Amino acid sequence: MEEKQQIPDKLKSTMNLHIVNDLILCVSLFFFPEHFIQFSGWKNFDPFALRLIAAGLSAVAIELYLKRNSSLETYTSLFNVKLFTLGLAATGAAITMFNNVYHPTTAEWILLGGTGIPFIQMGYWKIKLNKLPQD
Repeated sequence: MEEKQQIPDKLKSTMNLHIVNDLILCVSLFFFPEHFIQFSGWKNFDPFALRLIAAGLSAVAIELYLKRNSSLETYTSLFNVKLFTLGLAATGAAITMFNNVYHPTTAEWILLGGTGIPFIQMGYWKIKLNKLPQD
């Protein structure tokens, strides 16, 4: 009988940390968008749009949570979803922030870092996952 390829413990810990961070952000955006926006320094916002964003992010975080003990193949697929989510969020934020007519707030720089840095981290783990033999 073949031995199932184990997912590195550091990777599981990293994924669990991302799940918790995502869910904290989602709860903040979904239930307290006004407070979150005040903290961020934004003057104009649409609570409807923020709640839609929170719903989408929650779906990703919940799926990651439900599949956290899955096979290496499933983990690899989940990393694709996480990479696309983080990469597109960071790209959208960067395009908006580096627009010549827009002056980003400190909170927006933090949010850009909060998507860009995890994107790099997830990319690192994705490369490591691709080097492991699949089931």
